[in-house]
Amino acid sequence: MVVARGILISIFLVTTFFANYNPLILCNYRHLLVSIAGINKSILFQ
Repeated sequence: MVVARGILISIFLVTTFFANYNPLILCNYRHLLVSIAGINKSILFQ
């Protein structure tokens, strides 16, 4: 559980880092956040 959360935080930080330098990722930023939230929910309810 804690490990999964750490992985998700790492993904979020990496996404944020690249979003600052890549406009294309900014376009998909909200979609990525929704996907991460969905993964988090699926982990919580397993």
